[in-house]
Amino acid sequence: MRIQTLISICRKTKQYARPLSWKKQGRGVDLGQHLTKDGIKEVVIITKNGNALGSNWNPTPEELMECWELVTVETLWKERET
Repeated sequence: MRIQTLISICRKTKQYARPLSWKKQGRGVDLGQHLTKDGIKEVVIITKNGNALGSNWNPTPEELMECWELVTVETLWKERET
């Protein structure tokens, strides 16, 4: 999927998104929940219930052009465990 499509989906479902190159890294981007003047957050899930640690996301042009996928908190948690 394109990143533009995922913004509204992330807002409605409270899921995260990520470029396909980030698979199995336990990282996602909070496209729907923190679109504020503070910027978009890159998050790393740190607990199973979804508590997350985030930092400002500074995407590369390559990341923006990639195919993206939706990811759940559970998926990110499992990836961090391994």
